[in-house]
Amino acid sequence: MPYVYTEQGIIALAGVLRSGLADKMAVEISRVFVSMRRFILENGDVIKRVAELQSRQITFENEAARKFDPRRPGDDRHGHRRAFSSGCEAAESADEA
Repeated sequence: MPYVYTEQGIIALAGVLRSGLADKMAVEISRVFVSMRRFILENGDVIKRVAELQSRQITFENEAARKFDPRRPGDDRHGHRRAFSSGCEAAESADEA
């Protein structure tokens, strides 16, 4: 059984069921569809802005995860990014062995 029906599908279903209750429900559901369409038309700019903000947030989170991932190449054994080379990499390698 589908979870989503179209407005036309609901009206067709009411026609097949042929009952007073089905007709009343079809009318109510049609009103909800009209209400949803009106809401989307009146708030389209807000809906678009929210979608843009969600996209930016996802991009920011992905960049932050990439920048702060402790397994990145060039990080020391504690996950710290080296800003300058100390020239002691050979000594650190010997300490780890």
